[in-house]
Amino acid sequence: MSEDELLAALRERVAYQATDEVEDARVGAPLTAADVQAAALELQLSLPALLERVVTELGNGGWGPGYGLYPLLVPEDQRLNLSVAELDTSSVQWMSECCPDGWPRHLLFLAYWGCNVSSILDLKDGRVGIFDFSLLDDTEDLTAAPESILWQAESLHEWLTRWVDGESLFYEVDDA
Repeated sequence: MSEDELLAALRERVAYQATDEVEDARVGAPLTAADVQAAALELQLSLPALLERVVTELGNGGWGPGYGLYPLLVPEDQRLNLSVAELDTSSVQWMSECCPDGWPRHLLFLAYWGCNVSSILDLKDGRVGIFDFSLLDDTEDLTAAPESILWQAESLHEWLTRWVDGESLFYEVDDA
């Protein structure tokens, strides 16, 4: 499936059922290219082109697997009003606050599953995995966190395609 075909399929899925867990999910307003550039500058990393497209063409969080994607960032002129309170913190804000405590900057929080479980996008190699904070013995030291990520897809494209196709992306936590 090409990237354009995937975006068309995502639009259709989001219009029908925006998330797996919230019936009347509110999708965040799309970001501008300047917003995405600001997020990349804040993270000090480049963002995958597909991620840029989904947040500028589909919406800034509130849709996708589980309870939905985290907003990438909250533009200064906007207030988030998403369905799930945990999504009121953007990925960039969370990363900025957490990174000094040891969370690797290249591991972007992507989607929320509830109960301390999130999907993670590795900005270095493009893989997507699922992470459960409760698996860590010490939540003050997050340097061991990457070893606890259960990798699910080799790319964001593969991960989103699997969601569009109706595959449960939460199953691997239960199998671990």
